[in-house]
Amino acid sequence: MRGPNDQFRGDIARMIDGLERAPDPEAYLEEMLSMILGQVSQDRPAPLRTEDDVYAELAAIETWASLASHAVQALYAPSSPSKFAQWKERRGEDKLAGWCQGAAEKLRRIADKLREGLRTVAQRLHGFSFSVGVNFPWGVAISIAWGP
Repeated sequence: MRGPNDQFRGDIARMIDGLERAPDPEAYLEEMLSMILGQVSQDRPAPLRTEDDVYAELAAIETWASLASHAVQALYAPSSPSKFAQWKERRGEDKLAGWCQGAAEKLRRIADKLREGLRTVAQRLHGFSFSVGVNFPWGVAISIAWGP
């Protein structure tokens, strides 16, 4: 994997800036996550010939996870109040707790796309175990554990 390039990261950053003005922020977030899913689906694992290649692959996986997480936290992070809660309040609507189902589904699909690459990286780094999780409120989290 190469991870998201700076142009795509900038595109997502500009979309995040538009969340507050979106007519439906949750649908807008789902659109962002769909774009990320599309790009991560096209980013194929790189050949892992050296230890540097393995760490570069891990960094690419981590950058995809951080990009998806950044989009989610921009709307749902537990600030006081979240951007989504503020948007609902301005519209005179009741607040909603948690993620919308579409965002959760897209995050899981992104995490699933990262899982195989992380499995290979963990094996090459002699990791005891690895995980890719979708965790509220921040998004996608990855980890590798090494035994004693």
